Amino acid sequence: MWKGAEMTAFRTCTGCASQGKPCLARESMRASIAGLGITSIKWRCKSRRPAFAPGDPVWAETYAFYTESSDEGVRARFPATVINFGGAKALVFIASGALSDGEDQYEFEAQSNGFCNLPLSRLTPRDGERDEVCRHCQRPASQGHAVDYPCTPSAYVEGQH
Repeated sequence: MWKGAEMTAFRTCTGCASQGKPCLARESMRASIAGLGITSIKWRCKSRRPAFAPGDPVWAETYAFYTESSDEGVRARFPATVINFGGAKALVFIASGALSDGEDQYEFEAQSNGFCNLPLSRLTPRDGERDEVCRHCQRPASQGHAVDYPCTPSAYVEGQH
């Protein structure tokens, strides 16, 4: 049986630092729409804080390689830097040759120049220092500028998209 506001998708909460945690704003909204039959809602939340910011270090779970015998691949967590994000996905940069964490270590083979568009559910915070992101080539400062881009040393702007 349908439970009303208990089954409502709170779209504003996607990508929020409080997603999946107790939140007064979400509970207040849930109480105000109870019994109205609303199944999905998006509103301007004054308490919303982005889960990640450009330059944040994260662990990105993605495919290490594909097996020859099947279409399934082996997934592992690699160190990455958030470039930008919106909604339920984030663009991250993983350096070619980065090693995964865990007992079985895999080396990341970069495709698309190391940029991966991943769901936020496959990102977890990682200890480390924030890295500035170039506003032109979108690469982290620790990786240097991309070849053939009109980047300048002042192109690195912390927190810019």
